Amino acid sequence: MLGWTVLLFWAQLKPIERADILLITLFPVVTLLAVAAVLVAKSNQISISSLLPMFVLYFVVYCTFIPSYMWAKKQKPHS
Repeated sequence: MLGWTVLLFWAQLKPIERADILLITLFPVVTLLAVAAVLVAKSNQISISSLLPMFVLYFVVYCTFIPSYMWAKKQKPHS
């Protein structure tokens, strides 16, 4: 997790040029975290109500990262 955090801080220094980091954060990282949470909920190890805040967070991440990526790809990099 520390490595990924450092990568995201590095990407925010030049967000337009490094917008692809958003996609590799969503696919597979956030997607696999969501799949793992679903599997845990289906196995009844943790109740779905306990996992609900995490699913809300995943939803917010998707709803912000995808439009941000699309916006960044329309911009011209500053040289």
